[in-house]
Amino acid sequence: MSWNDESGIIALKFNEYDVMLKWFSKASEFLVKCQVSEPFVVEGLLKGVVSPWEFSKGKPILEDFHDTLEASWVWTFYTMISDDKRFSNNIGLAWLYVVSNWDRFIDKNAIYDCTHVMFAGSLYEKAFKITKYRELMDHCASIVADHIENRDNADGREYSDPWWAAAILAWYGKHVANPRFLGIAKRFVNKFLVDSEVKFTRFEDEPKHIGPGNHDFFSTNANKAIALIASYGDSELSRRLLLDNFLPIIPEGFISRHVDENAWNANVATAMALAYRVTRNEKFRNIYVAILNELSNRDISNEAALPRHPGFPVRESWVTFFWALAQAALSIFWPYT
Repeated sequence: MSWNDESGIIALKFNEYDVMLKWFSKASEFLVKCQVSEPFVVEGLLKGVVSPWEFSKGKPILEDFHDTLEASWVWTFYTMISDDKRFSNNIGLAWLYVVSNWDRFIDKNAIYDCTHVMFAGSLYEKAFKITKYRELMDHCASIVADHIENRDNADGREYSDPWWAAAILAWYGKHVANPRFLGIAKRFVNKFLVDSEVKFTRFEDEPKHIGPGNHDFFSTNANKAIALIASYGDSELSRRLLLDNFLPIIPEGFISRHVDENAWNANVATAMALAYRVTRNEKFRNIYVAILNELSNRDISNEAALPRHPGFPVRESWVTFFWALAQAALSIFWPYT
């Protein structure tokens, strides 16, 4: 999929829009293969939940709160850009699971789960003009805001990555017009990026960390750039840091990683797309295209579905989510400013 810049806005040709619709339709269909549609284990407990992987090859059905919200985001985005209502029931089941199991997952330490409630919930509101989950979203935003505001460092990877949390808090603050949420995100970005002597490091030098679930799916450099853009948007500060500090360290293309390399590179591609939106620098766009081409080449079945890395035995819902963010990030439909 290639993109064009027309009159200062990112625009899709008709045939590219068609390609995008087909990709998100396939992704949405794959995610249905990961959702429990009937009561399982305990009556009603897992109905609506989206497992981290498709139900095949002997992998067990696994309850996962944030994977459910990720699938909801993809289904909602597809519904929003296509007006195809095929996945409305899947979205409803996912949110019913989230609401029904809320107390089991959400507390002051559930930062990653909270960001997904805010991220999926704000898109739900944009797509359907329904605010019935706003109280839950605001509660999560307050938890994330307190977490970000009280930090004395920016350490942490995968589920503990504070840059992802700051980005989601900034976007959510704009969505609900809450200056406190946006202000906290900006102060975090100022303290640990804008005012930092070393703003970014080489992508190739990011640590080979392995966290819970044997994961390392986020690039710190990518999420720093995303948090900057989420907080400051298309501003002179964003452009300056992206061109002067971020551009010199970006990779030449897809980078092999010790774990989670498909999701990790999709995260990098999202940062490249958002950086291009702000700067219009073609190098960001070229790296974005190179990464997405590699991901597409790895999707041998052409179902918008990949495992976390080569050799993992099943394709995974959460990898499709990160790939979907990258697919959406350079389109006119990207819902965050």
